[in-house]
Amino acid sequence: MNLRFFFASAVGAAVLLGGCTPAVTPPSASDQNSWVLERALIQSVSGLPRESADLVADHNLATGARVNGGVEFTITLLTPHPMALAKFHGSGAAELTVQGVDADGALLGESTVIRLEDHAWARAVLKSGPSKVTQVRVTVRAESADARLHEVELWGTTKSGVWPSAEATAALSAPSGPAMAVVRPEPDHGEIRPAGTGDRDMGPASCLSFRFPLDVNPATLSRAIFAYEARGVAGTFAFVRQINGSRKVGGLIVPASPQNHRYFEQLPTEFLVRGLNTLTLCGPEVGAQTARLQAVRVIVEGARTPLPQPMEVGVVLSLSDGLPDTGWTSAGGALEIDLLTPTSVDALIFKTAAPRLTADLTGDGAPLHVQQWIEVPGGRVAILEPRNVSRISISPTVGIFLSDLAVVGSRTTTRVSPPSLMIDHPQAGRYYGSAAVLTGFVEHRPSGEITVEVQGDAVAEPVSVTALDGSFALLVSRKEGTGPWRADVTAHLPDGTQLTRQVEFSVDRFVEIGGAPGRPTSTLTPEQERGLFGLPGDEARGTVTRAGGGEILLGERVRLLVPSNAVAGDTEVRLRRPSRRGLGKLNPGMINVTAPRRAGYQFLPHGTHFTAPVTITLPYEPGLIPSGMGPQDVRTYYFDEAAQRYEPIERVVVDPDSEVIVSLTDHFTDMINAVLVKPESPGAAGFNPNSVSSLPAANPAANVPLVAPPSASQDGTAQIAYLYCDPARRPWILVSSSFRSCSLERSCVP
Repeated sequence: MNLRFFFASAVGAAVLLGGCTPAVTPPSASDQNSWVLERALIQSVSGLPRESADLVADHNLATGARVNGGVEFTITLLTPHPMALAKFHGSGAAELTVQGVDADGALLGESTVIRLEDHAWARAVLKSGPSKVTQVRVTVRAESADARLHEVELWGTTKSGVWPSAEATAALSAPSGPAMAVVRPEPDHGEIRPAGTGDRDMGPASCLSFRFPLDVNPATLSRAIFAYEARGVAGTFAFVRQINGSRKVGGLIVPASPQNHRYFEQLPTEFLVRGLNTLTLCGPEVGAQTARLQAVRVIVEGARTPLPQPMEVGVVLSLSDGLPDTGWTSAGGALEIDLLTPTSVDALIFKTAAPRLTADLTGDGAPLHVQQWIEVPGGRVAILEPRNVSRISISPTVGIFLSDLAVVGSRTTTRVSPPSLMIDHPQAGRYYGSAAVLTGFVEHRPSGEITVEVQGDAVAEPVSVTALDGSFALLVSRKEGTGPWRADVTAHLPDGTQLTRQVEFSVDRFVEIGGAPGRPTSTLTPEQERGLFGLPGDEARGTVTRAGGGEILLGERVRLLVPSNAVAGDTEVRLRRPSRRGLGKLNPGMINVTAPRRAGYQFLPHGTHFTAPVTITLPYEPGLIPSGMGPQDVRTYYFDEAAQRYEPIERVVVDPDSEVIVSLTDHFTDMINAVLVKPESPGAAGFNPNSVSSLPAANPAANVPLVAPPSASQDGTAQIAYLYCDPARRPWILVSSSFRSCSLERSCVP
């Protein structure tokens, strides 16, 4: 049976091509991912008529510039970077001379001469070597009166991954390649106060406006991410957000613990402008905490990995998530890829452990000619003879497992991008007891009114909202039940088109908003717990080698990664989850917060030593962390059998989103995640059992939300709001009424 799914149009990841019919040298071990290319962000094109300069770098083949008289122009990159390819799409007959320029204006290497292809892509290999290219100079010698340049692309080498998720990108503080820019807004930190701070203060919420420049054409961006660290808020959905005067969206209340978290949201790129942009965040109408933001940044990306519009949700996402243990196994059928726009395909990148992978490849039913197969770290690449296709069929040998797949090429249609439904929340599958927040937007939307509805077997009541500008924010309730659940999101476009995505809520964060500690794992079924952490007595084993090291996983959250040259020869290692009685006694003041339910893990054989540090990943449970402490206080400890006590190992990463601690060690023993609670200094205190003078008086209004008169909100409406909580099942929910319809101003839940 064939497995079929959709990929979005042309991608911005490629392999290093040595010419029109390249002979590619496989990368050495020291090169690692230097074979990966990304389409660079172009800041400007000078030398062409002003009205057409932007049109040759707008990702639209229907626009461009006439070059029939011959012209010389310069392409300036947003960030200097080593460049490998320049690609040109045009019509008519012309000869192009292409050469890189460094920051000092010096020409780099020899020039490359190519001929403009008629309504097709032509490739010029830049001979600038490892030097950083600031500009690319192009001289056009027209040979026909109708010579026209439609689009230019620059492709640079990078050592970043080919499949970065939005979450991984949001964690970056500097660009990872030529397809990315990280912009620091002004200001880059501040506080946002909700209305209703304090017992009686129902004044308007405060706002923060972040101003940031954008020196590229927004039409060339595939993704824009607003990222920050915050304390006192549950997520970006709690703020009312506005970009460059667009309609407001958000303001959903789910209170957070005082812990510091890393948050991000994807921004509709069509709201951005070249030049100065303003993003305003306002506090919600009701809240209990002031949010403190820091490390604020905006990350923009050009074309990188294709964004899938899947028919088979699980399979497609697993083929683009960058995880080695998810993907697709060939069972004799074909893997069919429908490209959302016709594409001139240059290569296919397969991430697989299978040696010497080969496959039958067809495009639109005709064989694709493979010019060369090359080995790369962690996979194999098929260099193709470029051809315009809309569908690719891949038939590898039965039993071959593909963990990730990327289609490489440039789009060949005049339309920039079709509409797509982007889901921003939930992130990492978060939900809160019996409720969840769902936010997103329709990108590249047609003009007119869009309706977004959410329904599904696990959804208590279908909900819908009118997304006047394509953005939406909804609160979704689930039916009775525990464990992961799903919802179907459908956007109804003005032309009758429907875009549908299935969203999975898999991680219960009820404990972060006042739920009972231990809820996230206590509701797991044994099968779910085994999938995440293994069950008591479960063991994973494998062999690590001197040349390649190895990786052992127990469930999804417990991991051992051994690098090359860490062992003298082939070594069998084991990873086991024992019962809690099999663990060593805790040190004084130590609290075990290992997930699930104060577990521990044994790395066996005990006493094994390594000549290079190995990486240990252990999960922690947020609900077990004492009040006043957070994930940053969690460390991984090993049990010293000689001293009969736990000792810390070197911590390298605290990941609050995945709830894991990543550390380094050079030997095997028992390990746990724990926090140390320092006791207060002892002091004398008197106690009189017959005295009640030290006891506080009873307060009948304790924990009772107060209702205040109507007040003006930041968008001009008069509102009265009341905050309530059902402690048994639901998180805090904002219930408000307004003198005019809330949906006229922004997408919200009335």
